[in-house]
Amino acid sequence: MEKPPDEEFHLLSPKGLLPSFAIVGTVTLVCLAMMYLTGLRVISVHQQINRKEESLSTLHTVIQTIQAAESAQRGYLLTGKRHYLEPYELARKELDADLASLKDFRPVHVDQLTTLAREKMAGFAKIIQLREAGNLDAAMAIINTDKSENSTSDMLFWAQLMNSNADAELDRLLHLTERLAHIRTTLFGFSSLITLGFLAWAYRRIRREIETSHHAASRYLQQKEILAVALTSIGDGVIMTDQHAKITLMNKVAETLTGWTSAEAMGRDCREVYHIISEESRTAVENPVHQVLHSRQIIGPTDPTLLIRRDGTELPVDDSGAPIRDQHGNLHGVVLVFRDFTQHRQLETSLRSAKEAAETANDTKDNFLAALSHELRTPLTPVVATLAGWETDPALPGTLLPTVQMMRRNIELEARLIDDLLDLTRIVKGKLPLNLEPVDLHQLIHSISQILDSEIHSKNLRLTLHLNATSHHAMVDTGRMQQVFLNILKNATKFTPENGTIEITTRQTDTHIHTILRDNGIGMTPEMLTRLFRPFEQGTEQSIRRYGGLGLGMSISKALVEAQNGDIQATSEGPDQGSTFTVILPLITEPQPSIATSQPPPSKPQTQDQVALEILLVEDHVDTARVLTHLLTRSGHRVVNADTVATALATFSQHPFDLLLCDLGLPDGSGLNIIRTIRQTSSLPAIALTGYGMEEDIEACKTAGFNAHLTKPLNLQKLKEVISSVTAPAPLS
Repeated sequence: MEKPPDEEFHLLSPKGLLPSFAIVGTVTLVCLAMMYLTGLRVISVHQQINRKEESLSTLHTVIQTIQAAESAQRGYLLTGKRHYLEPYELARKELDADLASLKDFRPVHVDQLTTLAREKMAGFAKIIQLREAGNLDAAMAIINTDKSENSTSDMLFWAQLMNSNADAELDRLLHLTERLAHIRTTLFGFSSLITLGFLAWAYRRIRREIETSHHAASRYLQQKEILAVALTSIGDGVIMTDQHAKITLMNKVAETLTGWTSAEAMGRDCREVYHIISEESRTAVENPVHQVLHSRQIIGPTDPTLLIRRDGTELPVDDSGAPIRDQHGNLHGVVLVFRDFTQHRQLETSLRSAKEAAETANDTKDNFLAALSHELRTPLTPVVATLAGWETDPALPGTLLPTVQMMRRNIELEARLIDDLLDLTRIVKGKLPLNLEPVDLHQLIHSISQILDSEIHSKNLRLTLHLNATSHHAMVDTGRMQQVFLNILKNATKFTPENGTIEITTRQTDTHIHTILRDNGIGMTPEMLTRLFRPFEQGTEQSIRRYGGLGLGMSISKALVEAQNGDIQATSEGPDQGSTFTVILPLITEPQPSIATSQPPPSKPQTQDQVALEILLVEDHVDTARVLTHLLTRSGHRVVNADTVATALATFSQHPFDLLLCDLGLPDGSGLNIIRTIRQTSSLPAIALTGYGMEEDIEACKTAGFNAHLTKPLNLQKLKEVISSVTAPAPLS
């Protein structure tokens, strides 16, 4: 929309007249400044001329004074009368001051003249002294010498030279004065021409702008009518007010939403027509129009509000207000825009319900995974424990040992798949716990290679270690990094054909250590590499049928490495070209051994396997209870079984025990209830044995009072280590 005539005139002025005024004014000011500076220069030159003329006058005075002094000493010499010496005495008093005022001449000339004048005055003084002493002949002899005449000639020479130089300088200054006067005249004429020319141009421009403003007036009125039509047809309600919040315009939508007609609302206070309250507290809120008038700023949507229509009905609305300003920034009113927010509220409610449903479904999924984990782990526990017992049983025939180990590995693989599902849930929820500590990666690699030694040898694979890094410590979680390297090395073992090779190499940079695991197995296509670190992504259907798996290991490994400020990368030249995995971790300085570790190690203490413990085993799974009882009894412990909360508490109250091994999911309650009751009277060491392995399960066990938490299926060796740890006597202080 165009501006009204007066606005258009002012709008155009900065684009034409004002810049022109600025340019002409600048030129005029420059000319005036140059004329002023030229005038100052003329004054300065005149001052120099005056000083030069004064200096010439002083020079003439000096010569005349010396000549008068010379005549005075000659008169005194001839007559002996002292009144002839008055000019001499006057010269002696004033000569130095006159010589000092000759600053406008060249210093070397002034110094020469001063020296000769003083020598001349000194000669006069000597002749006068001789005459006063009556030695007239000696005084006449000095006067008649060539030296006296020469000094007079020299003095007159320097005086004439100084006079000539001063005359030349005066001529130069007079010429300069004339030239400066010419410049001032030229500048005055130039600035006058510029001013006259600009005034003529400005007159024509202003007349044209006035004519243009008259033409714009009709266009402005026309566009104002168009604006009114647009406001009345816009999809939102629009109310315009003056600076006193009195309504000046309402469109049709505003009439419909408020229940007021435009004619009825005209001139009324906006609060009377647009009456709103808080949707939550149902108290009156400040009208947006008044907020804008107070703050003089745009007011955006605030808390949910309800519009009380003229008939008393309520309507959810969303509103905003903005100030109406003229081209000078003066506030003339407010425009209020508002809309019916009913559908938006309904959509918000639907979205909120959908979000709650999704969160409920997610919680249900997590609970299902936790329950599934428990139900899958529980039957595995007696199998794993039985196989672990057989492996360590000297009576087991040697021909059966590989079969037992094979069965144990596959069951542990199933347990690992369950752990992967839970790890993925932890990663997605951002609840992956890490216990960072300095770790020697070379030791960790040796440990992992020993763990998989039987699997590697079963396929006759050749594992080569090139641990070349001189610094090989990193701040990581030992268990989680072992999980990462085990995932990669297990994959290398699984996907490398018999008689193949696997290499593990380490190298370091200034800040990081790189662990490279390379095999010559089935390799990967570029397309497979792009999907490698995504959850549930695997290779081709043929490889899935052949090798199995869920496709979680590498995505979990990547998340674990990145959570420890590292990176993991994978490359392959293609199918049957092998694969290379690189784990990059920040280096840390190798930790210094403590004083205790630098001493010779003490003799190995007696293990808990050698100490018979009274153990209360609370387990409702019959097979698990039977196997654990058998294995613990074989280790020398005495085990009492309980399969419910009530039985466990009753048994505990009747017999003293050294250790509690307790399942959580029991028929009549939870193992947490058991430990809470026991903790009221006893500090009995307690270990939770459960298929629930989520973080909240572990934290709940710790809070309830358990000393340790072990997730099923149980590793027999790990169980022995934890039993030894929690039942070990406290060190003496």
